[in-house]
Amino acid sequence: MSRKGVVFIIAALSIVSLVACAPKATLEECTAACKKKAALEETQAPGEVAEVESVASVEAEFQQKIDDLENQKNQALQTLDQELQTKLAQAKDEQEQTSLTQEYIVKKDEKAKEFQPLIDTLTQQKIDAVRAAQEKQAKAEEQKRLEQEAAIRTCADNCIKARTTKAKATCQANAATMADFNACR
Repeated sequence: MSRKGVVFIIAALSIVSLVACAPKATLEECTAACKKKAALEETQAPGEVAEVESVASVEAEFQQKIDDLENQKNQALQTLDQELQTKLAQAKDEQEQTSLTQEYIVKKDEKAKEFQPLIDTLTQQKIDAVRAAQEKQAKAEEQKRLEQEAAIRTCADNCIKARTTKAKATCQANAATMADFNACR
């Protein structure tokens, strides 16, 4: 074998031994790199929490129903006010006007009482629906968190099994972008 061949083999073995002897990343360093990867992936494509009706949409839906019912009540009361004004204009004396006014106060009170149980029921349904939506949202967020933690654990285990170098794991943990992360060697 020529002298150049021997030098080449020695150089190649030296490089291989340097790479093989490079300090390996610890589980903590791999975990940090995997957390960084998950965070960078999340900023690139924010994960969706499972299809859960938002609390705001549930609240808005019920508030619209309550507002509609309030409007119906107000229209009914306004109709009674108009009837009263018409009858007051036709009243013969002050005593008749007072009597009509008292009569319509009672009618308006009764009309308002007709609507109140419906409004109260809708308000309670709104409270229950909002609470249920909050619980569903919390469960979906918890499920997403658990899935992310499992993915990070799997990633860290794979990092250890791949014998990732400490330098690469540190580089990945400090990466500012996904391109920087992928460029780490």
